Amino acid sequence: MNENQQFNQESNNTVNPSVMGEENNKQSTPLNTEKDMTAMPPIAEVKVESSATTSMNSSNGNEMSSSEKTVANSTGESSPSSSSAKPPKNSKLSTILLIVLFLFLFAFIMGMPYIRSFIQELKADTGLSEIEKEAQEEEEKQQQEEENQKPTPTPEDEKTTELTCTSASSTAGNYTLVEVQKFYYNSKNQVLSSKMISQYSFTTADMTYLNLKQQCDEDSLKYLTHEGYTMACSYGENNIEISHEFDLETFTPIVDGATNIQANATYQQDIETIKADLASKGYTCQ
Repeated sequence: MNENQQFNQESNNTVNPSVMGEENNKQSTPLNTEKDMTAMPPIAEVKVESSATTSMNSSNGNEMSSSEKTVANSTGESSPSSSSAKPPKNSKLSTILLIVLFLFLFAFIMGMPYIRSFIQELKADTGLSEIEKEAQEEEEKQQQEEENQKPTPTPEDEKTTELTCTSASSTAGNYTLVEVQKFYYNSKNQVLSSKMISQYSFTTADMTYLNLKQQCDEDSLKYLTHEGYTMACSYGENNIEISHEFDLETFTPIVDGATNIQANATYQQDIETIKADLASKGYTCQ
């Protein structure tokens, strides 16, 4: 039995004795007129019902509030006081900004050498005057025109034939000398490269032999980087061979004190002219 039913039953028990008394009085006292019947107000009954209704509403309200609390607890809803504090969004944003800043600084430090190089190149370009720029452009233009004027080599042009011309031996002191000249020319009889070989044969490896050997070693190292020129020395027990090889297209004469090295031909010189000239000097060509 719930609270409402118990309260209603108690209210009924309270009201019944008066009602029963009135009924007994009515039974004992006969009703004379209609006024006697209407004059009796059911105050007690109205009051009881009113109070009972109020009590029921209040008890129902309490039950509803308790049931609502039960439903709220069962659904997991919590009161504002029991809710947990959420972390602020500003802290997450600050962390992301710090990470981005760190990555930017790291990339900036790693790229610093490239940035400096770019700035130096930019300064060098801007430092040139207009006249210097025009002169540089003109020089590049001339070089390009020279390259375009050169005939495109064909396989026949690149294929070379060797001509070897050998002098008669000559004697000086304790050695004999033989000069050998070689020329490499294309199908148009144009000389492209050449070589001069000096062959020394000594009777004994005396001071002349040692001095020539030392001089050859020094010169081969001294002019090692000269464009279009290669010098080589080879030694035997009593002989020395010194060779000078020329790329006639790029070689320039070497004049250095007592040293005077000239090529034995010029670029694209006619091979027949060279052959006739050497034959007149006692060379044998084949």
